[in-house]
Amino acid sequence: MKILIIGKGKMGKLLKEYFEKEYDVLNIDTLSLPTLKHSYDYIIDFSHPDSLKKYKYLVSDKTKIIIGTTNFSKEEKDYLLFLSKMNPIVIDSNFSKGIDFIKRLLYVVNEMDYNITINEIHHQSKIDSPSGTTKDFISILSKITPQVNSFRKEEEFGIHEVVLSNENEILKFEHQILNKEVFCLGVKQSLLFLKDKESGLFTYKDVIDSGY
Repeated sequence: MKILIIGKGKMGKLLKEYFEKEYDVLNIDTLSLPTLKHSYDYIIDFSHPDSLKKYKYLVSDKTKIIIGTTNFSKEEKDYLLFLSKMNPIVIDSNFSKGIDFIKRLLYVVNEMDYNITINEIHHQSKIDSPSGTTKDFISILSKITPQVNSFRKEEEFGIHEVVLSNENEILKFEHQILNKEVFCLGVKQSLLFLKDKESGLFTYKDVIDSGY
């Protein structure tokens, strides 16, 4: 099995080390993406939306795609939707089971009468603020406008805290990453989930709901 991992940042390097134990892996950065037709069984992309411009050179009719990149424009999202009609894609801002659990809770919270505060802490080199995960939280809370605090701290893997409050009580949900390998495990689940898929646009929630 041939896997192309796009992105040579911390996550890209970690994914390479994790998957090369089992598979034939090529890891390249966005600027080095080939402009000639290549064939890969899987593309794992944790880089930048700009990489989509090179997908036409990388994706065959059998390529399966896992994307952890965020901040796509509407046009880029439309392209991924078009691509998913021919290739199966799992795309999500976060591939940890803990975050998926909090997202499920937030659908319930969205129907309740609470003030919501979302606090996030990430490493200093993380570009997007708030993060894609926090933006997903905000999207789920369609009936509530949460207060969002985004902090950056050297070498912090990632903390997301959701605080619910009213005049009578305070509830807190916190998710803290202790080891980034948790994301590799989520990507591996997604890889196995896509194994028998021929097309479709999926999220990590779909992967978990399928039993992987």
